[in-house]
Amino acid sequence: MNDIFGTDELAEICAIIQTRTGIVITRNERLSMRRWINIQIRKRVIDPFDYIELIANQSDSSEFDRLMRFFINHETFFFRDFDQLAYFAEVCLPEIESAKIQLGNPTIRIWSAGCSTGEEAYTLAIILSTMIGNKRLSCQVLGTDIDPQAIDYCRIGQYSEEAQRSVPAEYLPQYFIKNQAGYLVGAELRKMVVFHELNLLDILSNNRYVGFDALFCKNVLFYFDEFTQEKILHQFYRSLNPGGFFCLDYSVTIQKIMKQFDLENIGKFYYRKAM
Repeated sequence: MNDIFGTDELAEICAIIQTRTGIVITRNERLSMRRWINIQIRKRVIDPFDYIELIANQSDSSEFDRLMRFFINHETFFFRDFDQLAYFAEVCLPEIESAKIQLGNPTIRIWSAGCSTGEEAYTLAIILSTMIGNKRLSCQVLGTDIDPQAIDYCRIGQYSEEAQRSVPAEYLPQYFIKNQAGYLVGAELRKMVVFHELNLLDILSNNRYVGFDALFCKNVLFYFDEFTQEKILHQFYRSLNPGGFFCLDYSVTIQKIMKQFDLENIGKFYYRKAM
Protein backbone atom coordinates (compact mmCIF):
# COMPACT_ATOMS: atom_id res chain seq x y z
CA MET A 1 0.00 0.00 0.00
CA ASN A 2 1.37 3.41 -1.01
CA ASP A 3 2.14 5.99 1.65
CA ILE A 4 -0.61 8.56 2.12
CA PHE A 5 1.65 10.96 3.97
CA GLY A 6 4.39 12.17 1.63
CA THR A 7 7.78 13.80 2.07
CA ASP A 8 6.45 17.35 1.67
CA GLU A 9 3.87 16.83 4.41
CA LEU A 10 6.51 15.21 6.62
CA ALA A 11 8.79 18.21 6.14
CA GLU A 12 5.96 20.44 7.36
CA ILE A 13 5.52 18.26 10.46
CA CYS A 14 9.27 18.34 11.16
CA ALA A 15 9.24 22.14 10.86
CA ILE A 16 6.41 22.34 13.41
CA ILE A 17 8.34 20.08 15.80
CA GLN A 18 11.53 22.13 15.44
CA THR A 19 9.70 25.43 15.96
CA ARG A 20 7.88 24.24 19.07
CA THR A 21 10.61 22.14 20.70
CA GLY A 22 13.90 22.85 18.94
CA ILE A 23 14.25 19.14 18.15
CA VAL A 24 15.75 18.35 14.74
CA ILE A 25 14.43 15.18 13.08
CA THR A 26 17.25 13.36 11.26
CA ARG A 27 16.86 11.62 7.91
CA ASN A 28 16.69 8.14 9.44
CA GLU A 29 14.22 9.31 12.08
CA ARG A 30 12.04 10.84 9.37
CA LEU A 31 11.65 7.45 7.69
CA SER A 32 10.31 5.76 10.83
CA MET A 33 8.20 8.80 11.71
CA ARG A 34 6.64 8.82 8.24
CA ARG A 35 5.70 5.13 8.56
CA TRP A 36 4.16 5.78 11.99
CA ILE A 37 2.17 8.80 10.77
CA ASN A 38 0.81 6.84 7.81
CA ILE A 39 -0.49 4.19 10.22
CA GLN A 40 -2.19 6.91 12.32
CA ILE A 41 -3.82 8.46 9.25
CA ARG A 42 -5.21 5.11 8.09
CA LYS A 43 -6.52 4.33 11.57
CA ARG A 44 -8.34 7.66 11.76
CA VAL A 45 -9.36 7.68 8.07
CA ILE A 46 -8.35 11.32 7.75
CA ASP A 47 -6.62 13.47 5.14
CA PRO A 48 -2.87 14.23 5.58
CA PHE A 49 -3.66 17.93 5.78
CA ASP A 50 -6.16 17.26 8.57
CA TYR A 51 -3.40 15.42 10.43
CA ILE A 52 -1.06 18.39 10.01
CA GLU A 53 -3.77 20.63 11.46
CA LEU A 54 -4.04 18.31 14.47
CA ILE A 55 -0.27 18.54 15.03
CA ALA A 56 -0.26 22.32 14.59
CA ASN A 57 -3.18 22.86 16.99
CA GLN A 58 -1.65 24.47 20.09
CA SER A 59 -4.96 24.80 21.95
CA ASP A 60 -5.22 20.99 21.96
CA SER A 61 -1.76 19.43 21.91
CA SER A 62 -2.89 15.82 22.44
CA GLU A 63 -1.94 14.64 18.93
CA PHE A 64 1.35 16.55 19.03
CA ASP A 65 2.14 14.97 22.42
CA ARG A 66 1.30 11.52 21.03
CA LEU A 67 3.69 12.02 18.12
CA MET A 68 6.46 13.23 20.44
CA ARG A 69 6.02 10.19 22.70
CA PHE A 70 6.64 8.00 19.65
CA PHE A 71 9.80 9.92 18.84
CA ILE A 72 11.34 10.51 22.27
CA ASN A 73 12.84 7.49 24.00
CA HIS A 74 11.70 7.35 27.65
CA GLU A 75 13.53 4.14 28.48
CA THR A 76 15.46 4.59 31.74
CA PHE A 77 15.91 3.04 35.17
CA PHE A 78 17.01 3.88 38.71
CA PHE A 79 20.74 4.45 39.30
CA ARG A 80 21.46 4.49 35.58
CA ASP A 81 25.05 5.55 34.75
CA PHE A 82 26.22 4.55 38.20
CA ASP A 83 29.77 5.94 37.78
CA GLN A 84 28.43 9.43 37.08
CA LEU A 85 26.17 9.25 40.12
CA ALA A 86 29.01 7.97 42.31
CA TYR A 87 31.20 10.90 41.26
CA PHE A 88 28.42 13.32 42.13
CA ALA A 89 27.82 11.67 45.50
CA GLU A 90 31.48 11.37 46.47
CA VAL A 91 33.04 14.51 44.92
CA CYS A 92 30.42 17.14 44.05
CA LEU A 93 27.90 16.71 46.83
CA PRO A 94 30.36 17.11 49.76
CA GLU A 95 31.48 20.43 48.23
CA ILE A 96 27.88 21.57 47.88
CA GLU A 97 27.10 20.62 51.47
CA SER A 98 30.19 22.39 52.80
CA ALA A 99 29.38 25.56 50.84
CA LYS A 100 25.79 25.58 52.11
CA ILE A 101 26.94 25.32 55.71
CA GLN A 102 29.51 28.11 55.27
CA LEU A 103 27.01 30.43 53.58
CA GLY A 104 24.22 29.66 56.01
CA ASN A 105 22.00 28.61 53.10
CA PRO A 106 19.81 25.74 54.34
CA THR A 107 18.61 24.29 51.02
CA ILE A 108 20.30 22.11 48.38
CA ARG A 109 18.48 22.21 45.02
CA ILE A 110 19.04 19.91 42.05
CA TRP A 111 17.34 19.97 38.63
CA SER A 112 16.83 16.86 36.50
CA ALA A 113 16.05 18.35 33.06
CA GLY A 114 14.42 15.95 30.61
CA CYS A 115 13.61 13.64 33.52
CA SER A 116 11.53 11.23 31.40
CA THR A 117 9.51 8.99 33.74
CA GLY A 118 11.26 10.21 36.88
CA GLU A 119 13.81 7.54 37.74
CA GLU A 120 16.76 9.96 37.66
CA ALA A 121 15.01 12.56 39.82
CA TYR A 122 14.08 10.01 42.47
CA THR A 123 17.58 8.50 42.31
CA LEU A 124 19.08 11.92 43.05
CA ALA A 125 16.68 12.25 46.00
CA ILE A 126 17.91 8.91 47.37
CA ILE A 127 21.52 10.08 47.05
CA LEU A 128 20.74 13.34 48.86
CA SER A 129 18.85 11.57 51.63
CA THR A 130 21.67 9.05 52.08
CA MET A 131 24.75 11.24 51.70
CA ILE A 132 23.89 14.57 53.32
CA GLY A 133 25.19 14.38 56.88
CA ASN A 134 23.91 17.71 58.15
CA LYS A 135 20.21 17.07 58.66
CA ARG A 136 19.53 20.78 59.16
CA LEU A 137 19.93 21.12 55.40
CA SER A 138 16.79 20.55 53.36
CA CYS A 139 17.02 18.97 49.91
CA GLN A 140 14.84 19.56 46.86
CA VAL A 141 14.86 17.89 43.44
CA LEU A 142 13.04 19.30 40.42
CA GLY A 143 12.18 16.99 37.52
CA THR A 144 11.00 18.48 34.22
CA ASP A 145 10.02 16.95 30.89
CA ILE A 146 8.18 18.09 27.76
CA ASP A 147 5.86 15.06 27.81
CA PRO A 148 2.81 15.62 30.06
CA GLN A 149 2.08 11.88 30.17
CA ALA A 150 5.61 11.20 31.43
CA ILE A 151 5.15 13.83 34.15
CA ASP A 152 1.89 12.17 35.22
CA TYR A 153 3.80 8.89 35.46
CA CYS A 154 6.46 10.56 37.63
CA ARG A 155 3.87 11.91 40.03
CA ILE A 156 2.19 8.52 40.42
CA GLY A 157 5.59 7.04 41.30
CA GLN A 158 4.79 3.40 40.48
CA TYR A 159 7.71 1.48 38.96
CA SER A 160 8.29 -2.05 37.72
CA GLU A 161 10.85 -4.41 39.20
CA GLU A 162 12.83 -4.02 35.95
CA ALA A 163 13.18 -0.26 36.53
CA GLN A 164 14.51 -1.06 40.02
CA ARG A 165 17.13 -3.57 38.87
CA SER A 166 20.13 -1.39 39.78
CA VAL A 167 18.84 -0.04 43.10
CA PRO A 168 21.05 -1.20 46.02
CA ALA A 169 19.07 -3.83 47.93
CA GLU A 170 19.15 -1.92 51.21
CA TYR A 171 17.41 1.10 49.62
CA LEU A 172 14.32 -0.76 48.40
CA PRO A 173 12.55 -1.18 51.77
CA GLN A 174 13.82 2.22 52.94
CA TYR A 175 12.48 4.32 50.06
CA PHE A 176 9.82 2.20 48.32
CA ILE A 177 6.66 0.29 49.11
CA LYS A 178 6.47 -3.17 47.52
CA ASN A 179 3.16 -3.99 45.84
CA GLN A 180 1.78 -6.29 43.13
CA ALA A 181 2.78 -3.90 40.33
CA GLY A 182 6.37 -3.51 41.56
CA TYR A 183 7.46 -0.63 43.77
CA LEU A 184 5.72 2.59 44.79
CA VAL A 185 7.82 5.61 45.77
CA GLY A 186 7.60 6.19 49.51
CA ALA A 187 6.65 9.35 51.38
CA GLU A 188 10.22 10.45 52.15
CA LEU A 189 11.19 10.73 48.49
CA ARG A 190 7.88 12.28 47.48
CA LYS A 191 8.47 15.15 49.91
CA MET A 192 11.80 15.90 48.24
CA VAL A 193 10.83 15.77 44.55
CA VAL A 194 8.49 17.96 42.47
CA PHE A 195 7.71 17.46 38.76
CA HIS A 196 6.75 20.09 36.16
CA GLU A 197 5.95 19.87 32.46
CA LEU A 198 8.48 22.08 30.64
CA ASN A 199 9.57 22.83 27.08
CA LEU A 200 13.25 23.77 27.28
CA LEU A 201 12.72 26.38 24.56
CA ASP A 202 10.05 28.17 26.58
CA ILE A 203 12.21 31.05 27.79
CA LEU A 204 9.54 32.68 29.96
CA SER A 205 8.90 29.43 31.82
CA ASN A 206 12.61 28.66 32.10
CA ASN A 207 13.24 32.03 33.71
CA ARG A 208 11.46 30.75 36.83
CA TYR A 209 14.04 28.02 37.35
CA VAL A 210 17.07 29.52 39.08
CA GLY A 211 19.19 28.87 42.14
CA PHE A 212 20.27 25.28 41.49
CA ASP A 213 23.39 23.70 42.95
CA ALA A 214 23.50 20.95 40.33
CA LEU A 215 21.78 20.33 37.02
CA PHE A 216 21.52 16.98 35.24
CA CYS A 217 20.63 16.97 31.54
CA LYS A 218 21.18 13.55 29.97
CA ASN A 219 19.85 11.95 26.79
CA VAL A 220 18.35 15.30 25.79
CA LEU A 221 20.77 17.71 24.09
CA PHE A 222 21.63 15.34 21.23
CA TYR A 223 18.09 15.88 19.90
CA PHE A 224 18.95 19.52 19.08
CA ASP A 225 21.17 21.28 16.57
CA GLU A 226 24.14 23.32 17.83
CA PHE A 227 22.28 26.64 17.72
CA THR A 228 19.43 25.27 19.86
CA GLN A 229 21.88 23.59 22.23
CA GLU A 230 23.48 26.98 22.79
CA LYS A 231 20.13 28.60 23.63
CA ILE A 232 19.32 25.86 26.13
CA LEU A 233 22.80 26.02 27.68
CA HIS A 234 22.36 29.75 28.23
CA GLN A 235 19.23 28.98 30.23
CA PHE A 236 20.97 26.23 32.19
CA TYR A 237 23.97 28.46 32.93
CA ARG A 238 21.64 31.13 34.27
CA SER A 239 19.83 28.55 36.40
CA LEU A 240 22.99 27.38 38.21
CA ASN A 241 24.33 28.98 41.35
CA PRO A 242 28.00 30.08 41.25
CA GLY A 243 30.03 26.91 41.74
CA GLY A 244 27.09 24.79 40.57
CA PHE A 245 27.69 21.47 38.83
CA PHE A 246 26.38 20.53 35.38
CA CYS A 247 26.20 16.86 34.33
CA LEU A 248 25.89 15.65 30.74
CA ASP A 249 25.80 12.16 29.27
CA TYR A 250 28.74 10.64 27.40
CA SER A 251 27.21 11.24 23.94
CA VAL A 252 27.23 15.04 24.21
CA THR A 253 30.08 17.51 24.42
CA ILE A 254 29.78 21.27 24.69
CA GLN A 255 33.46 21.96 24.07
CA LYS A 256 32.72 23.71 20.75
CA ILE A 257 30.44 26.28 22.33
CA MET A 258 31.54 26.37 25.97
CA LYS A 259 33.81 29.38 25.36
CA GLN A 260 30.71 31.47 26.00
CA PHE A 261 30.30 29.91 29.43
CA ASP A 262 32.59 30.25 32.39
CA LEU A 263 32.67 26.51 32.99
CA GLU A 264 35.39 24.24 34.33
CA ASN A 265 35.50 20.70 32.95
CA ILE A 266 35.83 18.26 35.86
CA GLY A 267 35.66 14.51 35.99
CA LYS A 268 34.47 12.77 32.84
CA PHE A 269 30.94 14.11 32.54
CA TYR A 270 30.79 17.24 34.70
CA TYR A 271 31.23 20.96 34.23
CA ARG A 272 31.28 23.54 36.97
CA LYS A 273 30.15 27.16 36.89
CA ALA A 274 32.75 29.62 38.17
CA MET A 275 32.36 30.91 41.73
